[in-house]
Amino acid sequence: MESEKKNEIFKYIKFAIMIFIRPQYTMTRVVKNPNWIFPLLLIILFNATYSLLIYDIKTIDRINELKNIEIHTPISELRNNTIPKYFLLVANSINIFMGLFLFSFIIHFICNTILQGKARFKSIFAMMTWTSLVSVIELIIKYIIILNKGSTKGVTLSLALISPGLIKSDNLSWLYIILSSLSLQVIWQGTLLIFGLSILYRFSKKRALFIIVLLWIIWAIFIYVISFLS
Repeated sequence: MESEKKNEIFKYIKFAIMIFIRPQYTMTRVVKNPNWIFPLLLIILFNATYSLLIYDIKTIDRINELKNIEIHTPISELRNNTIPKYFLLVANSINIFMGLFLFSFIIHFICNTILQGKARFKSIFAMMTWTSLVSVIELIIKYIIILNKGSTKGVTLSLALISPGLIKSDNLSWLYIILSSLSLQVIWQGTLLIFGLSILYRFSKKRALFIIVLLWIIWAIFIYVISFLS
């Protein structure tokens, strides 16, 4: 029984690696067997590890930020104003699940209701979780940059890198929103989803691309609204 469980885990790990080297084959397998628990747990685990590793650096960044505003506030009090570590982990885990669920729901609505396609929500959710594994690569690269820089400020793997002035600016323009929403993960995951949707719904690559671009526009608007409200 124990050896069977180990074999099952190794099978999923091998499958996770395959998504980077044989994406079309992997998407075909996901459509046939829409298992989403393993990739979801893996994403949450990596995000939790990343959050813990950068927590102290992010706390120092936050303290320095607050000190510029409240010069006379003691450092000990500023530290108390930071978000507790374990609360952050729980909140991040919930955000990951809700984000994947929401985008899966939007894709399901567009493809099934508007475009009259036929697919189970479970298949789309599984596709979203497996393709989201590309975020692990992004987290590793970002952590290396943060560790080297000693700060989380201005660290991004989006197209906003082509204009560093936009990153430093407090003014969130539409140009910044567009560039920052085109990150390594978004471009890579979007490409994988094009393969996935064309296989699941038997759509053409052009139609699948249209759906992903529409999803990206919704994402960019969401980022802008959140940035405007915060």
